Amino acid sequence: MSDQAPFISGPDRDPIPPAPWRVFKVPGFMPLFGAQFASSLGDWIGLFAILAIAKDVSNSATAVGLVMVARMLPGFLFAPLGGALIDRWNRKTVMVSADIGRAALLATLPFWDSIWGLVILSFAIEMLTLLWGPAKDATLPNIVKDPGQLASANSLGLVAAFGTFPIGAIMFAALAGIGSALGGLKQESLAIWVDGGTFLLSAFLISLAAGSDPTASETGIVSLLWSFLLIGGYVAVVEWMLRRRPLPRTLVLAPPAPVG
Repeated sequence: MSDQAPFISGPDRDPIPPAPWRVFKVPGFMPLFGAQFASSLGDWIGLFAILAIAKDVSNSATAVGLVMVARMLPGFLFAPLGGALIDRWNRKTVMVSADIGRAALLATLPFWDSIWGLVILSFAIEMLTLLWGPAKDATLPNIVKDPGQLASANSLGLVAAFGTFPIGAIMFAALAGIGSALGGLKQESLAIWVDGGTFLLSAFLISLAAGSDPTASETGIVSLLWSFLLIGGYVAVVEWMLRRRPLPRTLVLAPPAPVG
């Protein structure tokens, strides 16, 4: 009979895995996780907004289905291509560019007034997401080199991707009250701008991350300058579009409340 007490692991058992939160001490992981959390949260908020706009524009459940198909179709058709391209490009630059590109596409959303415009826009946003995701996945092992901590980092990545869904739903609902307090701004419009802001925040955080690419020490400053350049261009384009064509009142302003 063994003298070892039950329920106590012997020396030949697997060691206890490290606490998941210890991975946040790894240099470069916190900005990358923050970028994924911010962009995922904004993506859920933006999805709710686009679906609501599709329902308002067409007043049909079919329109909502078309938008959902546009969001899912790139993953089925081009996922292998995205991974192959990531192996050829600098991953940090890819993620920064994809974030800025998604923010720029969202800035054009108020100027689309048809369901097919929403479908095209949703498809284009998902194509950039298809580049961002593999770049992040390929970046993570270059930052978190310990296999035990890498498992924790992957688990936290799933939390950031899917655990932000209820938070996004709550924030989207809260934007209705915020829009009323700001003088009648529509919930969907605020959600679009919040979504674009999260992509800009993600781009900035990734620019600050170290070790995201084998050549990160050489490209970190370039990526940071690239993000600032694209942010400036984003602001300039939005300002030009607003001056050239005012936002449709039906999208920006909520209808007045009935009297009596």
